[in-house]
Amino acid sequence: MKKKFFNKRMLINVFPQLFFFYDKLKTNYNNKKNYTLIRIPKTATTKLHQLIKEVEILSNLIDLPHHNIRIYHLQKNDKFILPLRNPIQRMQSAFYYEVQKIDGSDFFILEFLFTKIKDFNNFCEWLYSFNPLKYLSSRLYFYTGYHMQDTLYSYFISKTSREPFHIIEQEEFEKDFLDLCNKLKVQNSLVNELNIKNPINFGNYKEKGLSKLALKNINRFLSKDMSIYNSLLSKKKKINSI
Repeated sequence: MKKKFFNKRMLINVFPQLFFFYDKLKTNYNNKKNYTLIRIPKTATTKLHQLIKEVEILSNLIDLPHHNIRIYHLQKNDKFILPLRNPIQRMQSAFYYEVQKIDGSDFFILEFLFTKIKDFNNFCEWLYSFNPLKYLSSRLYFYTGYHMQDTLYSYFISKTSREPFHIIEQEEFEKDFLDLCNKLKVQNSLVNELNIKNPINFGNYKEKGLSKLALKNINRFLSKDMSIYNSLLSKKKKINSI
């Protein structure tokens, strides 16, 4: 595989507003189904995608686009289903996803950076380091990491107040998925055939050895994500019961 340094996806967080206008003009997304699944990476969307495909009624109702489709690509009245996960845990999962495929990465810089950063705690501690090499290393790792840059904020970059039709929180995956099926009036007999239990080990970033500095830095770095996440969680019960 030919190694490269730059990818247009890096623009998504380096120049978020610029990317928004560029991508909005470039992407002509037309959803012909009733609902769209917004596929935020590392939020169990692969599992959710599989479950929807297994039930014909659901697959006829819900469109399953690729990860690049954002909320701002949808038409004003389009209804969307949003998978949700604690942003720090999502970032941690994305970090180690990059580690697992480091040898096959098409960004040669990632291979070098990982020899320096080594773990998620270092990544977080270096985000605001006064050491320019540490600071640049952590930022480059973020910008070149394929799923790390897919922050929750990047899906809401248009700053609209649009709310999802339904939220599927990874920590309550089974319950939220069953609630979605009930909401869409999918027969229980069809749902009972599915393996709904999420096989993913959620883990806990506090149990993964994050220092106080690392936790402080990652909360600061993901402050916009945390704000959106907490706002959605506070509305989730109302949204899912409609």
